[in-house]
Amino acid sequence: MFSSERKARTSDVLVRALLKVLADGPRAEDIPFRQSEGGVCVYENTPFVRKVQQAYRSLYGEGKRAVSKLPRREVAGTRVRSKGRAAFLRRRNNQAESIPNATALEDDGGSTSLSSLQKTTEKSHDQGTKRKAYCSLLSSLATKAKQKRKVLDALLLGPGNDLEAQEKLRIQRETQDQEALPLERVDLQKAIQHKLFLQHELTAIVLCGGRPSSSQDKILSRLKAKLFLFEASNAKGLLRQLSPKYKYVIWVASTADAETALIQGKAKHNISMTEVVMTRLLGGYLAGPEWMAACFDTDHKLVMPVLSLDPALERSMELVLGDSVTYKSDALLVISLASCANRWTVRAKRSELRKKRSWVVVGDTHKISVAFKNKGVVVTESNFLVHLSKPL
Repeated sequence: MFSSERKARTSDVLVRALLKVLADGPRAEDIPFRQSEGGVCVYENTPFVRKVQQAYRSLYGEGKRAVSKLPRREVAGTRVRSKGRAAFLRRRNNQAESIPNATALEDDGGSTSLSSLQKTTEKSHDQGTKRKAYCSLLSSLATKAKQKRKVLDALLLGPGNDLEAQEKLRIQRETQDQEALPLERVDLQKAIQHKLFLQHELTAIVLCGGRPSSSQDKILSRLKAKLFLFEASNAKGLLRQLSPKYKYVIWVASTADAETALIQGKAKHNISMTEVVMTRLLGGYLAGPEWMAACFDTDHKLVMPVLSLDPALERSMELVLGDSVTYKSDALLVISLASCANRWTVRAKRSELRKKRSWVVVGDTHKISVAFKNKGVVVTESNFLVHLSKPL
């Protein structure tokens, strides 16, 4: 009746149901049989089948779907999936059945009453306050709270109010400056080894940060290059004298602190904002005492300095300089008298900007306006100097 493989996979419940059907069912000759006529299967009804159909119509009516009362067929040895919605529902039902029903606590003074549980909690709390772990936890929490309070104070009041942080920052900056000196010496020694020297006829040296010392003055005078002393009152004359015949311009600071300020673009250590703006717009080399010492060691040859800035005026740029910019007058002076290829376009108002990539420079303390938000990139004056400081 069934194949051996199907019999092996059939459960005992289904086998018993099939046996009951065979035992209680009608005779084989009463069941309609089929025969093939020309490749077509034809069923022939018997009087017994007609009686069964009539009884079914009287009980359930015609055109209705009958619901079987037989048990569902179960196959032995089937694999249950461990993933999927059915697996999730099966696990959830198993967990729900394994959890006992919660019973309400009755305040009868027993071991599970609410009052007894509250007493146990209070007793455990009293014991925990006397332990070392609890004291250690309180100490660590207090330390963290103090650190967070210090960070918030520094953010709200500024770094100048935190003396400890200010001292650490000062030590860190001094360490970085001291580490940068040996690196500059190594780079200058490599330039000397590769014989990277500049022609003194095409080089102009501009002294920044005040007058040099007597020893530095002797070194600079023997380099045979054109020397200029920067003075804020004579900046216009200096710009006119830096004619196109000078291919290289070296901005030399007399002290290491002045050199650091010139590189960082900050007005301190006798370095004015005019000098910073001129170095960024005109470009050239930045040097200091280490460079002068390297020139002295090479028999007063013009060693190529380590740091060189790209002339910002040679980059195509459209911008608006706000009235709050501290170096606006200096920038306009350099732009008007620069001898290099000036590709800058300075607009009077923000609404006059034409290019997509244009700049709106404002002061560091200026509130940025949302008007004309699609015209120009708003940037502070300090960040704009950082953008102009592009090394070669």
